[in-house]
Amino acid sequence: MVWEKICVAGCAFFRHGILPLLLAVGIPAGAQVAEEVPMKLRSPDGCFEFRELQAGSGYVVVERKSGKILPLGQFEDGITVVGEGVPTTLWGGDSRHLAVTYRAGGRYVTTELFAWTGKKFERMPSVEEVLQPLVEKERMEFLKKENLPEDMYLRRIWDTFRTESWRDARTVDVFVHSVRSFMRGKDDGDPEDLEVSGVFTLRFDEAGNPQVITRRGATEKELNPD
Repeated sequence: MVWEKICVAGCAFFRHGILPLLLAVGIPAGAQVAEEVPMKLRSPDGCFEFRELQAGSGYVVVERKSGKILPLGQFEDGITVVGEGVPTTLWGGDSRHLAVTYRAGGRYVTTELFAWTGKKFERMPSVEEVLQPLVEKERMEFLKKENLPEDMYLRRIWDTFRTESWRDARTVDVFVHSVRSFMRGKDDGDPEDLEVSGVFTLRFDEAGNPQVITRRGATEKELNPD
């Protein structure tokens, strides 16, 4: 009951005292959190809620007790999604770590990790920056095996980096699926797909840098989640 009263009070503050709060955190004065949003996701302990700042705008984290808007890392106006989809969010069991997977381009889905510092959700070092060179290396190995030129044109079809799970506060499983299209001949034949996929387990070291510790093949369900 106490928590519900706090939530009610927090919601009232959120509705009626939002303008000075937005100004304080640097969100545009005209912005407001939408009354109805396509997605809400609370942390396991109920302290935080990931939601849209306003319909068609960026996604942020809200501290439910105070109603305070908490921008994510360098995303001061929230994470903006390309197209009509909504982000896939995954809270760590400690409610202090958050993974957000979202469409960042026409053929590109990426994942961002954040950690609560006590005052804000700070962006963790990018796991994509670690995984992308491994994907590129595998593509080059394929071209070499097939006796194809290393510099041949590869048309980007799709890239997905998606956090599958938090094993603990320092360890995550990340799904990767990268597709390129190529032609073996210049003027004949059909395009072929060069696909690289897998689920990588990464652990953040003491300095906070992610390192790959294991890899396994992706399942059919992971490749086609819908």
